[in-house]
Amino acid sequence: MASYFDPFFSYANPFFNYTPSSPAAIALTVVFFTLTSLHIALLTYTKRLFAVPFILGGAAEFAGYIARTVSCYDLDNLHSYTAQSVTILCAPIVLNGAIHIFFGQVIAASTFNRYSILRPIFISNILCWADAFGMLFQVWGTIKLIDPDDEDEIRWSNNIICGGLALQVAVTVVFFVFATVFHSRMKKHNVISLTKPRLRFSLSMYTMYLASILTLIRTIFRMIQYAQGDPGYFMQHEWPAFAFDAGCMGLLMCIGILWYGADTDVPEEPNTERQLDVPLDRLASVSHADAVQIKSKFDGRIGQRTVITV
Repeated sequence: MASYFDPFFSYANPFFNYTPSSPAAIALTVVFFTLTSLHIALLTYTKRLFAVPFILGGAAEFAGYIARTVSCYDLDNLHSYTAQSVTILCAPIVLNGAIHIFFGQVIAASTFNRYSILRPIFISNILCWADAFGMLFQVWGTIKLIDPDDEDEIRWSNNIICGGLALQVAVTVVFFVFATVFHSRMKKHNVISLTKPRLRFSLSMYTMYLASILTLIRTIFRMIQYAQGDPGYFMQHEWPAFAFDAGCMGLLMCIGILWYGADTDVPEEPNTERQLDVPLDRLASVSHADAVQIKSKFDGRIGQRTVITV
């Protein structure tokens, strides 16, 4: 934001270092309204829990760009500037929670929980609570930055925001560790093919990686922006925020639409007596722990269908 201590400060435009684009703000308002409405409809139809962060985060983005549109026509409106600053900065943290919840559901639905570093519920809770803690730092720093007393408070506020963003980067890195370890163990033991087809395990994992990369790009961009401060290029120009923040979050919400097609319902008795119809010639690649017992008779021909219990 523009600083009262900047020699080029303008009372006509006290908060922005540029003239904000109203067409871009209106367009993004429409985009996030559409995506949020779509997630609401899909939640109503599928009852998927990960839709809740998508809806809350999308609503925050939508409200933020409404406030930004107001700011475009009323540049010295403190309330609209505060609203758009807080909501647009913090909405991605809420959206990130959808990734963590969905990851926990995929682990549980695969019924191969033993290949995860932690139990699914612990992973989702740890990551979501860490995100919430980072969001508190960002809200605190943003509110302090709205009306600073001096240049030292501006630097201090920027550092608080950067600290919250750094925590968000750390959370994303931890997620990648959890996800890649679980995925690699599933591959090592050749059990991906034993998950139910409607889970779409591989597609779910790779789209989660892509979604997390988008949040990482956005978070690193914001860290650089606040670390540079008002003199920095990212504070002096509007397009980077649209490209690296709004663009990435819009793509994240689009990716999330694919997850509603994954059957993440957990079997009534996970990891016990789960029957899978697979060819016998595939059993050679299955570890002993996963092929505990072969049930049903067969005549010895390779390729005959049978049922295994894992």
